[in-house]
Formats: sequence, C-alpha cells, structure tokens
Amino acid sequence: MPLSSVLGAATVIRSGVVTSTTRPSSPYAGQLIYESDTNRLAAYNGSAWVTQNGLQLIASQSVSGVSSFSFADSTFTSTYECYRIVGSFTMNASGASQTVTMRLRASGTDNSNSEYITANMRGSTAIAGATASSSTTTSFLIVPAMTAPNRLNFDLTLYNPKATDYTAISGTVSALQNNTDMFAIVPTGVMTVTTSYDSATFTVTSGGFTGKYRVYGIANN
Repeated sequence: MPLSSVLGAATVIRSGVVTSTTRPSSPYAGQLIYESDTNRLAAYNGSAWVTQNGLQLIASQSVSGVSSFSFADSTFTSTYECYRIVGSFTMNASGASQTVTMRLRASGTDNSNSEYITANMRGSTAIAGATASSSTTTSFLIVPAMTAPNRLNFDLTLYNPKATDYTAISGTVSALQNNTDMFAIVPTGVMTVTTSYDSATFTVTSGGFTGKYRVYGIANN
C-alpha cells in the first residue's frame, strides 16, 4: 500500500518544490516551500509567504577589459525594494586617471540627464584626513579620479530603483592605487526624479574592468 494512502499522510507528505505562481492554495502556518523559478525558500507565517533568504542572488557576470557594463534589462523588479551590488575588479590602465560612475537604466536606455545628486568622501594612506565633494551631474560618482587604481572593490546598496520614487544609493569602496596607496571611499547619491528603473550601467573613463559583479535582491520581509 503506498504511503500516500495512509490515513493522515496528506498532512505529512507535502511537495515543497513549486513556482511563485503554483504555491499551495491552502498553506498551513510553518509550511516551507522552494520556488524553482525564483530560487528562493519561503515560509507561510499564517497569513503570508515570507522569504527566508535575506539576500537573493539575481545576477552575476564576469567581464574582461571592458570600459562599461550593464545589467540585463529587468534585473530590478517590483519583487524587491532594495538591491545590493557587489563588484571586485582589476582595473586595466597604465598610469591613466580613472573615474568610475554608475547610471540608472530603463528599457535598455541609460538616464544621462543631469538628475543625479551625488556626494563622495574618501581618505587614503597617501593623504591626511579625508576629502569630500558633491554635485548634481549626469551619473552617480562611485570612484573619483584616481591614477591607475590596480584593484577596485565595491559594496553598494540601491534603494527603490523599480518604484516610482527617488532612487538613492550608498555604499563603500576600496581601491588600491599604483600598488601603494589604499583608498577608502564612501559614495552616496539620490535622484531628483521619481523614475522607475530596471537596470544600471557602470563606466570607467579609461582602461577597463576585469573581474565579476553580483546583484542581490534584499528581502522585503
């Protein structure tokens, strides 16, 4: 006799692999599921499904010697309010000054309007104290001009890019310049318009990025 026909088995044997559109219609409090289309684990708290992954990997990509790269369209969706962007790169340049910026993107087109308020603070082993700058410009300033940064690592949080809201950014950056000076950089910014975006583009003014980036959705609950 199959186990599924045993009295009460229906309350014990429950398929846990579903999609975001085929969740159990009558879940019980504490029920766990795995959504194969979103690659996330969720639990039913008695009234709603709540994500058990604080960070959900959405995209990752290796790049080599490129002066710019863009996330795929629809990387940012209404599923998450905030996103975490992590990158680690060797910067391809020989003595050149490099500035790294980020533009928000919608339907395959970068927003290049002067609608970014950006502020940046940095300190290093080469200078005493810290320097700061701010302006309204055509992109978020991630790394101010540096002479041939050999290594670049950033951890950025992007707030409300998909919502019709004022998208903002904050984070930390570490950059090694000429294999001698270590820079700690704090980029921040906010948009002056409430546009909805689904992607972003990173650009360096000379040389290129070689390394990998990852984009994570931050669970809403």
